[in-house]
Amino acid sequence: MSLAATPAKHKVLCIVSLHVLVLALVRGDGPVSCAGGWALIGDRCFHYSAEERNYDDSVAYCHSLGSVIASIHSETENEAVTGLIPTGDGRSAYIGAESNGARVWSWYDGTEWWQPAVHGGLDGVSETRVVINDKARDDRKWHDWLTGDVPHGVLCAASFRSIVTAIPPTACSPFCWSGWSLIEERCFLYSDQERSYNDSVTYCRLLGSVIASIHSETENAAVTAMIPVGVGKSAYIGAESNGEGVWSWHDGTEWWQPLVHAGLDGWRETRVVINDKARDDQKWHDWLTGEDMHGVLCAASLQTVVYSPSLCPAESTPAPDSSSAVAAALGPAALGPATAAAILSLQLAL
Repeated sequence: MSLAATPAKHKVLCIVSLHVLVLALVRGDGPVSCAGGWALIGDRCFHYSAEERNYDDSVAYCHSLGSVIASIHSETENEAVTGLIPTGDGRSAYIGAESNGARVWSWYDGTEWWQPAVHGGLDGVSETRVVINDKARDDRKWHDWLTGDVPHGVLCAASFRSIVTAIPPTACSPFCWSGWSLIEERCFLYSDQERSYNDSVTYCRLLGSVIASIHSETENAAVTAMIPVGVGKSAYIGAESNGEGVWSWHDGTEWWQPLVHAGLDGWRETRVVINDKARDDQKWHDWLTGEDMHGVLCAASLQTVVYSPSLCPAESTPAPDSSSAVAAALGPAALGPATAAAILSLQLAL
């Protein structure tokens, strides 16, 4: 059957340059993934750049990518976005918070002001800009920080309906393939197509990944935020019970579970789904034995770690040369997970 003879379930946009393969899966109502180097959190794409700039240059940098310096609007979004900033190596980030010098804060992008309940100080008089993660404390909190002259990293944000620039392999940060979100040390993908548990495991494996395990409250908040709320979506994760209340991860990593969940008895119900569709609570639920149909969260190690020699240690993995783009044309086995996902989507459309 020809592609032209079939109503399109997905459109696939591929752009190949000498440095990076950009791929987005698109539906009629808009993109469902972000460009390479961007993380889908809620309904926006976020990018963290570790290269240090002053505030004005950070604003200009985000503009150059087709985005704006980030605003943040909820505790869940804040925890997920903050999770993009590495800890333990002196990283920080400007966000688009600006004070008028009289303790009145606003967002650069003009959206309604919000701030977290717990922060590192937002006096807003002599210090009129905000940085996330005090390098000395490594606390991942917001801090008012002078007037924007001191260099820091930056968080950029864009609507996932926007055309943003994929981040080429010249930044001092790990890199996930297009459509995957960098969270902590791994790349995550949420698929809302509903499958059984076993089919979900197979789907993730076809992408060169594994059905996701989760290992901390921070990671859980960020990963859970990838599942849309209010539209009846849910996701299998790789949690499996032996039927006697003992849980393990499909990928063999050490078991972890969040402090707050909706029940993990693990006797008759031996699989876990995030977000009960009826309650829309974004909690973990033990859920029958895997026959029910849900979306899935997949996880993969970083496909490529790329570094700028001027910013990062010499022993870091070098960026791939232009042959990587050529190799990508050889077939699904040579491509990243997002490309394989596109091929799989085309196959499903036929």
